[in-house]
Amino acid sequence: MSGGVAGWIKAAHEFGLTTTQYSVLHTLRAWPQIDQVSLCTLIGLDRSTATPVLSTLEKNALVERRQDPADRRRKLHALTAQGRALLERAAPLATAISGLMRDVLGEE
Repeated sequence: MSGGVAGWIKAAHEFGLTTTQYSVLHTLRAWPQIDQVSLCTLIGLDRSTATPVLSTLEKNALVERRQDPADRRRKLHALTAQGRALLERAAPLATAISGLMRDVLGEE
């Protein structure tokens, strides 16, 4: 496996994901039931980009959107069981790529 960003793109592609989709799934694991604006802020994603990414993940049954009971205008996003399982399968590759990136860039 090649290192750096190219290696990460290839690894994500092996799971049928873009790197942006992986970032969204990874963030939703850490922040379940998060709204789109907060999600975008956490990962530095433009809101106009987030909408099609979340739609694709929802269509692929990796993410679910629910209405916020406290504010009916907001939608909350969470991983599905399939989304969690995909992240588990991808974890060894993500760890390997992170290690390669640290080797190239250093710990700092």
